[in-house]
Amino acid sequence: MTAPKGRGYHHGDLRATLLRVGLELVAERGITGFTLREVARRAGVSHAAPYHHFTDRGALVSAIVAESYTALAAALEDAAAQAGDDPLARIQAMGEGYVGFALASPDRYRLMFRSELAGDPFGADSVNQAGAAAFGALVNVVEDAHRAGRFADGMDVGTVAAACWATVHGVSSLLLDGALGIRPDQSDRAQQLARRLIGITLRGLGG
Repeated sequence: MTAPKGRGYHHGDLRATLLRVGLELVAERGITGFTLREVARRAGVSHAAPYHHFTDRGALVSAIVAESYTALAAALEDAAAQAGDDPLARIQAMGEGYVGFALASPDRYRLMFRSELAGDPFGADSVNQAGAAAFGALVNVVEDAHRAGRFADGMDVGTVAAACWATVHGVSSLLLDGALGIRPDQSDRAQQLARRLIGITLRGLGG
């Protein structure tokens, strides 16, 4: 996007910059502690520029959350693809990928699960769709394992997927909070712990 006449510069990918700056402000001040004018100031553009992409602050926050879920889904799918054909190995890899995503992008991860955003208060269908895609990536692999008879009798796909998600979400949150005696920057130790706990969950499900 080109700045107003007289300022003489080309900003580049403004939307991506606004998303990045918005995430920084959310991490610092919370989802209601900033304005689009502040986002524009930090991005180095006119105060009107953000409105070409977002109607208000809520729309910006929703876009950040949707982008984050899309990134998580991509990370899960990439982890599964690298794990080979065995569905349990793919679930294990996805779990470790989930924890890795949380540790690498803590601000994004925390924002995605902020209680204030429960029920999508900003009304962005893109958030619900992106979140469903991320969970759906796991469900697809769980279905493969279920069809192969890899879980105990009575274990339906929804229960297994929820148990796997709860495990990795709990591990990720506790690691980021420093509640497990491992700092978030100690990625090797964190992933070793995640690997063991995911394995325990899968064995408990009959995998």
